[in-house]
Amino acid sequence: MKNNIIFTTIAVVFSSVLLVIITNLIIVSYYNEKAAKEDLMEYLSMTELLYHGDNDLEVSQSLHTLNVDIRLTIIDLTGEVLFDSSEETGFDSHLGRPEIETLGTIYKRYSNTLKQDMIYVASRDDGHYVRIALPVSSINHITNTFIMYGVLSFSIISLLSFVAVDLLIRKALFPLHRVVAKMQEITHEATLPAGDDVDAISMQIDDINKNILQKIEMIGEEKDKLNFILDNINQGIIVLDYQANVVLINQFALDLFEVKRPQVLNKHFIYGIRQLDIQEKIQSSLLNKNIYAFDYTEKGHIYYMNIAPLVNKWVSKDESHPGAVFMVLEVTERRQIELMKKEFFANASHELKSPLTTIIGYQQMLAEGILKEPKEVEDAIRRTLKEANRMHQIVNDMLELSHLEGKPKEKNELIDASLLISEALDHFKLAINEKHLIIETHLSPLPLWIHRNHLVGLFHNLLDNAIKYNKEGGSIILTTTVCSFTIQDTGIGIPKEDQSRVFERFYRVDKGRSQETGGTGLGLAIVKHICSLYEATIKLRSQLNQGTTIQITFSTTSIGDKNKILQ
Repeated sequence: MKNNIIFTTIAVVFSSVLLVIITNLIIVSYYNEKAAKEDLMEYLSMTELLYHGDNDLEVSQSLHTLNVDIRLTIIDLTGEVLFDSSEETGFDSHLGRPEIETLGTIYKRYSNTLKQDMIYVASRDDGHYVRIALPVSSINHITNTFIMYGVLSFSIISLLSFVAVDLLIRKALFPLHRVVAKMQEITHEATLPAGDDVDAISMQIDDINKNILQKIEMIGEEKDKLNFILDNINQGIIVLDYQANVVLINQFALDLFEVKRPQVLNKHFIYGIRQLDIQEKIQSSLLNKNIYAFDYTEKGHIYYMNIAPLVNKWVSKDESHPGAVFMVLEVTERRQIELMKKEFFANASHELKSPLTTIIGYQQMLAEGILKEPKEVEDAIRRTLKEANRMHQIVNDMLELSHLEGKPKEKNELIDASLLISEALDHFKLAINEKHLIIETHLSPLPLWIHRNHLVGLFHNLLDNAIKYNKEGGSIILTTTVCSFTIQDTGIGIPKEDQSRVFERFYRVDKGRSQETGGTGLGLAIVKHICSLYEATIKLRSQLNQGTTIQITFSTTSIGDKNKILQ
């Protein structure tokens, strides 16, 4: 590009100068020739005045003093040359020469005598022809000199134009070089030698532009990745600058405060956070650098919120004017678990404390001799043993429940659940007979991929409750299908307001009746955890004093092929 500019400029200058030189040359040649012809006519007039017929040599010398190139020729009327200042001899007749034939007219022709172009003019004087001639080369001397100086001027102007254009291009491109260097610093691109060629600089700028576009695309991709991560994490993030404007907010926070991103982004936080207590804490964190951590309840969900000052280049003016980061984490389940743990330990302590108090009381009375009668001693021992067994059952159920909560990965086997129901009935045969219960079974093969102990625990806990809380002489109906198990009793039933809580730990509908029957309050909680391990669903139907029905439907992943039931 630089060379093109230089060559174009020189071409323009060359054309302009050449045009000027040619134009001036034509003008100079025209006026030079005109002046030469005028001089030639003056020389002819002077010769006519000076020549007297016999002083041709004197006239020739006089003319030579004016112009050494003047040629004087004297011709008689017959055409013979009487005198010629060229000192040539052997002339033929000159009567046929055009200047002799047409006197007073200037002719330009080639001279065979002098072997060069000449201009001629002649006149007649006292019986003679007087002819004056000048060589064309003498006339063109000025023109040739003009051409020589014109060529020299053209060369000098072209050279100066080249140097000037080169300097101007360098000066014009210097700021562009600085811009390119800055762009290379920004893009961390190695400097490429571009020289002063505009094309090379343009290519370099194109390369830098491509690099910038790639970096912008990469930044856009990284931003999209960051936004994707932020919008899909299970916690809210809001970043405020020192002017309390929202500079970053993810989808979790948008959903929590029920706003759209354009409504709050780069705007004051009050456009998105309308809760006054939270607003006050944010303002305090921005102004006083206070840190707040608290629980906030919204629509039945519990959120842990943390507000802290943030000193960062893109959010804070300086350390005395920080921004703030607002973190939100849903802790509903965690808080419920914590509450359940508190209740669990409180209930466990209470459940263990009651039998332990009974045991200690009876043992103290025995040790201090308060109970002396054999019947009293026997009753104390029996009650102590009963409470100890109850404590043992509570501990076992607690350990079993803790084990199930850990979601153990145990090896399952294909079992026909209907067979284990029959074994469970045999296990509770004595208790069934004591209450004179009627057992009715409708057992079809129920092939399950399940751990044997879990299935045994499931049936034992359900049967145990159906027996303990049944009426004297009542009935229990056990039914299995290809995917479900149902147990129906005619017991005391469960009030409607308690049905949603009977699967909680240590929850009892009638605590006095449960303690009397030896219940721990953990049986149905164990049943629930076993079902959750195998993605089984539980349905409970109950009416007070009319009985309870519990149906467990197993997922397709737990149901096996009945043709492959292990024996």
